[in-house]
Order: sequence, then C-alpha cells, then structure tokens
Amino acid sequence: MSQVRGLPELRIEVGGAPLPTGDLRSLASIQVSQRLALPTQCELTFTDPRGVLATSGLPPGTSLRVAASSSLEDLFLGEVTAVEFSHARGGAREVRVRGYDVLHRLRKRQPVRAHVQVTLEDLAKELVSGLGLSVKAASPGPLWRYLIQHGQSDLELLVEYADRCGLFPVLHGDTLRLMTLEGEGAPVSLLLGESLLEASIEMNGDAACREVSAEGWDVLRAEAHAGRADVPRVGRDVEAGVSPECVGGESRRSLVDEAAEGIPHVEAAAQAELDHRGAREVVLTALAEGDARLRPGTRVDVAGVAALVAGRYVLTSVMHRIDARQGFVSELSSAPPPRRPRARASAVTLGVVSRVDDPDGRGRVRATLPAYGGVETDWMQVLAAGGGSGKGLMLLPDVGDTVLLALGGEDPARGVVVGGLYGGGGPPDAGVEGGSVRRYTLLTTGGHRLKLDDESRTLRLEDGTGSYLELSPKGVRLHSKVAMELEAPGQDVVIRGRSIDFRRG
Repeated sequence: MSQVRGLPELRIEVGGAPLPTGDLRSLASIQVSQRLALPTQCELTFTDPRGVLATSGLPPGTSLRVAASSSLEDLFLGEVTAVEFSHARGGAREVRVRGYDVLHRLRKRQPVRAHVQVTLEDLAKELVSGLGLSVKAASPGPLWRYLIQHGQSDLELLVEYADRCGLFPVLHGDTLRLMTLEGEGAPVSLLLGESLLEASIEMNGDAACREVSAEGWDVLRAEAHAGRADVPRVGRDVEAGVSPECVGGESRRSLVDEAAEGIPHVEAAAQAELDHRGAREVVLTALAEGDARLRPGTRVDVAGVAALVAGRYVLTSVMHRIDARQGFVSELSSAPPPRRPRARASAVTLGVVSRVDDPDGRGRVRATLPAYGGVETDWMQVLAAGGGSGKGLMLLPDVGDTVLLALGGEDPARGVVVGGLYGGGGPPDAGVEGGSVRRYTLLTTGGHRLKLDDESRTLRLEDGTGSYLELSPKGVRLHSKVAMELEAPGQDVVIRGRSIDFRRG
C-alpha cells in the first residue's frame, strides 16, 4: 500500500507486482472510463518519469490493476494495450499508459462463421469461452436458429444482438453481465453537498412514449409476426416524467420490417425500443465523490435536489478521475447508450447450392457463400414464379449450382434464392436470333426438354431418350424411340381425319 503525493491512497499493480515507488511519485492522474456495452478503459499519466518507465513505458499485454485503498472493489482490472510518449516544449515529458479490461479482446477477433440455435446468453458464453469469464444474463433472449457473423468483431456481434434484446454487456470482475436498464444490486446513496458534488437532471419529452408495437417477418419461413411492449424495464423511480401528449406526441410508436424468426423476436425489439425511450425521458448527469461502487448498472438514490427529480436512477456511464487538483471524483450519467442503426437495405451475393434435401419438405435449399468465407447458410426459400398455396412453377436449383441470393437487411442469414446463374459458360441455348430472343427452353440435367420456338413457330416436348411431341404450322408429330402404347381403359377412342393410313415401318 503506497501513498501518492497529492492523490488518494492507491493500490496499483503492474504484471502482478506493486508499481515501484519511484513510478508512483511521477503519477499525475488516473482516468477510468466505464460504459455499458463497451470495454472499460484506464489511462495512467506519468509526468517526467525516470528509468524504464521513461524509456520503454509498460509493455502492451502487461496486466494492470488499480484500486483505491479505501475500497474493496477494483477501479480497473485489465491489461495494457497502448503507451504514448509525449514531449512538450521546454523539455517536459509525459508517458500515458492505456489499458482495457479483458472484454477488449473480443474486438480483436473477426471470424466468418455460423452460430446455430443460440440465445443471446448462449452467444455470449460462446464468445467469451476462452477468456475465463462467466456469463450472467437478466434474460436469455429469444432463440435464433441461425446467425452468420461477417464483417464484425466478436464484440460488435455481441453488442448488436444484445441491443436487439434491450440488454447491455458490461464486465464486473470475471463475470460478463447482460443487464437491462433496471440496473442491479443495492442502491448507493448520494446526498447533494456531501457525496454528491454537482447534479443536473433533465426532463425531455422528445423520446417519450408509453407503448411500442413491432412487426416483422421470417425470411426463411415466409411468415409475418407482430408483438408489443408497454412496461419499460427502467430502474428510475422519480416523480418527474413527460407525457407524450403534452408535447404534441403520440403514446404509441411503431417498428416495421423487423428481422423476426418468431413472436419473441418482435416482442424483444419492441421492449428494447420502449426501454431506451423510457430511460431518455429523465436523465441524471452528476459529479460525485469518488467511489468504486459507482459503475454502469449501479442504482443510486439521489437526495437534496428538487423534489420532482429526487429519487432513484440507474447509471449507464461512469468516469472516475484521480488527480492532485480534484482528488478522486466520479462523473455520472444515466443516459442510455445510443441505439445501433439497423441495416435496412437488401444486398445480393453469390451462393453455391450445397444441399437440397430439405428435412421439412418445403422445397428449400442451403448454399455456401464464396464471398463470405465459404460459410453455409440455413435452409432458404427459393423464389417461384406464380408460387402460392397448391400452385406455381417449382424449379429448384441442384447441388453445385451457382445461384443469386437476395439478403434481407444485408444479412447472409436472411437469404432468398432469386435464381440460378450460368456464369462464364453461358446457357446451353440462349435462344437469340437476329438480335432478339426468339426461343425459350426448359431443360433438365436428364435431357428432358421443352422448347418454344417463335423463329420456326414450333413447340417441342422431348424426353431424354429422344422421343418427342412437336407442334408446328406444318403439322403435329409424335415420335417415339421406344415401344408405344395408346390406351383409354373404359373410355371411347376416336380417331378422325380425311384419310387414315397405318403403315408398317
């Protein structure tokens, strides 16, 4: 335990050992930034350091621990990720050491892969499985049949799907918590003029609403779903509030075209939107005496302010600052993190059909995606001309065929097969004559063929053996390469013509 001149008594460990006394003397400030859905960051600033710290700093990857001796809880537990050497005019030097908690490692991973049959809680456990962390979720979240991770770090994926559920990842010790804006734990009391140094509370009707409805659809099953939420999961408990109607608004908001595999997904989307809007209605911003118990998710009971806004709030971000000028203070906010914008546009990509044996017999296919690391999709619907209940033209692509996929919301897990692509080889018969399309052909891999030819004004139906039926202005021909049998059991057979000629051939 070492006393830093002009600073509160601190415990700082680097690489598992206490920071040397000489380095402590040059420590000018500590800043620890804690926010929902982000790794915690710590920055140590040393002024005119000496020895190894001045020449080499602290190597990235070195473990770092910071705590106030008056508290049983750590202010920061993580590892060094960056070192900055600053040289000012006059020869003054500073070394800034920055680090993050272990959650930052999820930002370093960006695989392309599929996650099958997972809730948000399952996904979180899968992503942090190698970090020695446990997961505690306020709610497991809805079940997703198939998620394809692409162009996202593990952290971005986790935060995106947590946002869809109205949950926020934050690391407390060795536990990754997925929490709502209700917060958790026993409240910390803050009295203005004592532990609470400054406070500003804003009432704002801009986002106010009392109910959210959501509508969406499941692209893999072609099913629509709807849900709603009318009880916000917000831990704030004060008299203040803003009615939507008093500012010319409506109490109900609507979400449309959501990605929804089922009712739980649209209900989660509605709940997340309602929670966020409810939390924005009354927001606390404050400066308090430094306290390691103040962190995202902490409930605080604020007293000594205007009676209308006195009461309980849930912290969403905390900035702990320690320096010789202010001592140890904590900047607090209950404003929820901004919501992540949804991709609304559709995209297209190539697929190579990998399976057609749909276990549910719905005529769906699976495909690998060459432009997405070869990841395989779930079972996808195939666009059918005139498709509907009991009707339509069903022409499924086969295994190995190259197809074009339309991706809802730019999500490869929400694909529809639009059709096949011939690629560089081209079709067997493009049907182009004289600069225009004059012939249409339906062809199977077994050699069956249906040809509609406007150039010769013929229609020809042919099987793989060479037998065919041809209709043209010159006549109708039925030609068989195999034995032929004409029958109409129990029915009349009428052959009518000017002359009838049977020839042996």
